[in-house]
Amino acid sequence: MFKQWLDNHNIPYLYINQDPETFSSFFKEDLKGKRPYFMLLIPYFGFIFVDVKYKQISEN
Repeated sequence: MFKQWLDNHNIPYLYINQDPETFSSFFKEDLKGKRPYFMLLIPYFGFIFVDVKYKQISEN
């Protein structure tokens, strides 16, 4: 859904594949495998890294 939102708003991005074999051992060992899902390009600013989670809001 986030990817579609970016496309709808013409925001350039790079999706980062989350498969464990696609990143270096540094991320696996030192950062415990945490990395963003998207790298967004914001004109005149630079890049922003975004981690996206799908959560359901509790009715309580």
